[in-house]
Formats: sequence, structure tokens, C-alpha cells
Amino acid sequence: MGKIYDQLSIEERVMLQMRLEMGVKPAAIALGLGRPASTIWRELHRNGWVRPKTHSSRGRPLMAGGYRAQVAHQHAYVGKTRPRVVKRLQPRNPLWDHVTRYLKAGYSPEDCWHTGPCASRHAFVAGFA
Repeated sequence: MGKIYDQLSIEERVMLQMRLEMGVKPAAIALGLGRPASTIWRELHRNGWVRPKTHSSRGRPLMAGGYRAQVAHQHAYVGKTRPRVVKRLQPRNPLWDHVTRYLKAGYSPEDCWHTGPCASRHAFVAGFA
């Protein structure tokens, strides 16, 4: 059985932001949170973090390298709720019409699948995508 991965909580993200503002390095933050360093690095790079510059530059320095815990948490929530793959069986498309026609006629879902315009399942689905 594979590992179960937990997303960072809002509390962990706030702690991450606070420690970045104090100048703590990401690897040390990961150790303190009990998370793999790669998880922290991915979180930072995914949410606009930039490594602090060693030389002084014009303008005000970015606090926490531009990382914002609340914004990062909102992005994670949106990514979690949005489907990664568009569903092919949606109302008012040819595949939907074909399936509903066969189901109303009393066929099983498997019969609907095997009665498509092509003998191959992949070709059948690709024809309606």
C-alpha cells in the first residue's frame, strides 16, 4: 500500500511564512515542521517565493520572499476542488445523447458502451471527445 500524503495546513503555512520573515532557511523550517524539505521547497516555488538577495538593491525587500500563507492556502484549496480531467460524459454532447437513448430503451450501461459507432472502446470515446 502506498503512502498517504497530507497537504500543508493553514497553521503550517502561517508558521512557514513567519519563519521565512525571521530569515530561517527552508530546510531548517522543514525540519522544525517535521516535513520533508522537498515538500517545503515545492510549496514555496508553487506560491511565488524568491530567494532573498545577498546584496542590497533598490526598493523595499520582500517580506518572506513574497510567500503569503493565506493566498497559498486558497490556491491549494482551489486546486484540490477542481477536477484534473474533464469528464467526457456531460449533458448535451453526442456521447450523452447516445447513452441516454440506450438507457431509456432498457439497455444496461455496458450495452451502451459496446454499441458505439466503433468496435474499439478507445475509438468510441475518442469519437465523442
